[in-house]
Order: sequence, then C-alpha cells, then structure tokens
Amino acid sequence: MKVVYSAVHQRHAPERELTREGYTPYFECPQRAETILQSLQETPGFEVITPKIYPTELLLKTHDPGYLHFLEGIYPAW
Repeated sequence: MKVVYSAVHQRHAPERELTREGYTPYFECPQRAETILQSLQETPGFEVITPKIYPTELLLKTHDPGYLHFLEGIYPAW
C-alpha cells in the first residue's frame, strides 16, 4: 500500500482544537505522525511516497473552485 508522506506536515502543530467540549489539546501532532510513519516503514507491504503537485486545471476537474479557494486561504486565516 502506498503511503503519501511529506515532512511539511511538521509545520502543522496547533496547540489546541475546538471540539464540542471546548478547546482541547490537538491530537494530531507531528510526533504522532512521525511515530506512525516509522511503524509503517518497518512493516512490510507499505511504500512511502512523496505527494505530487498537480496543476490547478487538473484539480478543477475533480473539485469545486470554491473548495480549492477555501483550501488556499484557510490555514493563514486560521
């Protein structure tokens, strides 16, 4: 099974997230992702690959333009 991985995810490390219970520590941290990656690399049957960057024209064949616009700006806005 192919596993798409990029070290860029390490920059996504918020301290907390908003849930129904209010703010809680953010569960999906870079350390957790690295631990999962290491486990997958040690397990036969997994191939770690880097993500590809696709041109916007190709993405628009699958995704709504509004959704792509949202993704482009949500992280800086958040």
